[in-house]
Amino acid sequence: MGGVDNELTSIDEFLSDLEKSGSKVVRGYGNELALSTLLTKVKMLVENRPFFITRPGEFYGNEPIRLLDIKDLMEYGIHVLDLSGLDLIDQQALVALILNNIFRLSIMRRDKPIFIVVEEAHNYAPSVGSSLSTSTLIKIAREGRKFGVGLCIISQRPSKVHPPDVLSQCLTQVFKRIINPVDLKYVRNIVEFVSDEDLWEVRVLNEDDALVTGLAVPMPLPVKVRDRLTEHGGVTPSLTPRGGNITKV
Repeated sequence: MGGVDNELTSIDEFLSDLEKSGSKVVRGYGNELALSTLLTKVKMLVENRPFFITRPGEFYGNEPIRLLDIKDLMEYGIHVLDLSGLDLIDQQALVALILNNIFRLSIMRRDKPIFIVVEEAHNYAPSVGSSLSTSTLIKIAREGRKFGVGLCIISQRPSKVHPPDVLSQCLTQVFKRIINPVDLKYVRNIVEFVSDEDLWEVRVLNEDDALVTGLAVPMPLPVKVRDRLTEHGGVTPSLTPRGGNITKV
């Protein structure tokens, strides 16, 4: 944890300051118990999440700890944060921390817009159940545009993304092929001016086709998606060697 001067503060110092501040406003046994519970929960959160450090110079595994400077990330370039090695609850907590900081900094500086792309969005703003990152995504979806924060939500299962406050704020939609009837019905309910013919088109799209709807186009528009420039990690490998023939053993 960092102070105003960006120097690290130990968890014990932080909890001590929190307890002193809380004791000034807490009165009565019930409130004192609530403060004690809060201190315990904060300590457990910090000690059990792999992206918090409790001492300067600490290592995680064999890797030295590096502080994530959100302000520096926002200054330039494209940054990809791969969270696949973390448990889901850790992914949600880290997404909430990062996006909250991005939103806070964007309010203070409106001269540089930023565009956030959230892959597997149903993990961070699910339609059913709770998530540590849902409220943050809702806040950015509702208010981000006026502070220069754009948001792109990506999911293979649109019916599993929080509908009223996240998907409803997506003014342009790009659909690849969808076959699941639950997802098709969901698309029908959330997208304005989409016809049954458009839904049928979504079902039979080729791999390089997409359907664009919403504010960016005057009517549902089929488009071709150009070839990707990066390697696709999910492609099924071919049994045919590069020489062209399979050698029988």
